[in-house]
Amino acid sequence: MNTKTGKIIKYIPIPLIALFLWVYYLCNVKLGVYAQDDILYSTNLVTGKALSNVADIIEGQIWHYFNWGGRSIAHTILQLTFLAGDTFINILNPIACLAFAFVCNLFVKKRSLWTFLAFLSGIFALNPIWYETELWQTGIANYMYLAIFYLPLLYLYMKETEEPTEKYRAALIPAAAVLGLIAGWSNENVGPALFVGFVLCMVILRLKKRKLPAWMIVGAACTFIGCVVMILAPGNYVRADEAAAQGDVSGLMMIAGRFYMLLMALFVYAGFALAYLVGAFVLSKGFAGSKWRWKDTVIMLIAVLTIGAMVMSPHYPHRAIFATVALFLIAGTMWISEAEEKISPVLCRVGITILWAAGIFRMLMFYIE
Repeated sequence: MNTKTGKIIKYIPIPLIALFLWVYYLCNVKLGVYAQDDILYSTNLVTGKALSNVADIIEGQIWHYFNWGGRSIAHTILQLTFLAGDTFINILNPIACLAFAFVCNLFVKKRSLWTFLAFLSGIFALNPIWYETELWQTGIANYMYLAIFYLPLLYLYMKETEEPTEKYRAALIPAAAVLGLIAGWSNENVGPALFVGFVLCMVILRLKKRKLPAWMIVGAACTFIGCVVMILAPGNYVRADEAAAQGDVSGLMMIAGRFYMLLMALFVYAGFALAYLVGAFVLSKGFAGSKWRWKDTVIMLIAVLTIGAMVMSPHYPHRAIFATVALFLIAGTMWISEAEEKISPVLCRVGITILWAAGIFRMLMFYIE
C-alpha cells in the first residue's frame, strides 16, 4: 500500500464520525419532549414544580435518597442538564458520545481513528435498547455519562497490572478518590463489579511481587464507600417494600426466575455484543494467536459481574445491560486491534464499517418513524 493510499484510509473515519454525530444530534432534536422519567426529573421532586435553580435539585435529591433510590450522582447530573435546557442537552449528548469513545479507546494498545469509530458506533449498534441509554436523557445520564468517569479509572488499574505508572502517582491519589467514589456510586450492578475488578488488579500486582501504589488502595476504598452509600440508601428499601407489596414471588420460584433473568440478559439483551466478543476472540486468540493476558481476565470478570450482581434485583431492565455491552465492546475491539498485526487490517476495518452502518441505521429508523 503506497503512502498516499495509507493516509486516505487512515482518515476515512473522520467523515464517518461527523455524519454519525450529525444523525445522532438530529435524533436528540426530534425527541423534543421528555420521555418517561424525564418528565419527573425535570421537576423539583418534592414540590413537583419545574426546576428553577440548584437548590431545587439539592432538595429533590435529598428526598430521592431517602424515598426512592441511591443513585444520587447520576440523578444530580441529570437534573443539572434539565436545568440548563434542551439546547444544552442536544449539544452535550453528542459531546458525551465522543468522550465515551475517547475513554474506551484508551484501552486499545494500537489506537487509531478506526478503533475510535468502533467505540462510537458500536455502543449504538450492539446495545439492544440504545434509545434508553443514548437518547433518553435519564438513561444517558445514568449510564453513558457515568461510564465516562469510571472507565478511565478501570483503564489505570488494568494498565498498572502490565507496567508501573511511575509518573504522576501523587496526583493520581485525589483523582482515584473522586473517580472511585463516582464508580462505586454509579449503578447497583456496576459499582460492586468494579470494586471486585480493582481488588483483582491489586492481587495481580502482589502475585508479581510488586508494591501497591497508594492511589490503587485509595481508589478501591472510595469505590467500596460509594457502593455502600448507594446500596444502603433508605430509598432502596422503600422501593423494595413497594415491589414486595405488589406480589413478587418468593422462594425457589424467585431464585429460578432471577437466574432465568440473568441468562436472558447475557444471551438476549447482550446477544449482539456477545457475538461481537466471540468473533473478536476467535479472530485474535484463534487465528492471530494473541495470548490471553491478566487484563483480559480483569475486564471479563467485571463484565460477567455486572450481569451477576443483578441477581439481587427483582427486575432486570434492558438498559442495565449498558455496562456489560460497553465492556464486551472494549474487550472485543482490543482483541481485534491486536489481530491487525498478524492478519489483513482490511477485514478489521470492514467490520468496523459494518458497526458504523448498523448504528446509523438504528438511529435513522428512529428519526424516520
